[in-house]
Amino acid sequence: MLLANNGAITIGSLASITGSLYSTAGAIAIDNTTLTRLIGCTTTYGTLGNYAIYTKAGGVTNVSNSTITGDIATNVGSITGFSTATVTGTIFLSGTTATYVNFSIYKNGTLIPFTNRQINTSSNNYSMVTLEGITTTADGDVIDVRWNIATGVLKLQNRIFTLLNVQ
Repeated sequence: MLLANNGAITIGSLASITGSLYSTAGAIAIDNTTLTRLIGCTTTYGTLGNYAIYTKAGGVTNVSNSTITGDIATNVGSITGFSTATVTGTIFLSGTTATYVNFSIYKNGTLIPFTNRQINTSSNNYSMVTLEGITTTADGDVIDVRWNIATGVLKLQNRIFTLLNVQ
């Protein structure tokens, strides 16, 4: 991770970085860069961990043909030049609110394995969430869907719960 406190970050052409670029008060510029967000690190930076590039106050600029794995965002500033980039993630423009939500299915207060689903979206987008799980239930078991909002605001509409197979 490269963190600039009250400064800008500029990465030269043909750089290859595994990690993230964060700036508290400056622009971030890349040029023909391969940037992959670090996955599986035990250090957590809260919701910033989802971003490959994030600046609190400044623009984000790509000069040419970069490949970015992870989200890109600026709180104040513009994001430009990514039409020639390959971005595996979401670009959050200034003025949008990023929302990170984890959905899960529980039986009797215990998580049903493999039912977690994380949704990353912005205030401008709508997402459909589909959760799937397999469990054996008995008379009196309680099944519930839970969500945990890590950041942002979640507006739920048209909630439908369907059992596909009961034996």
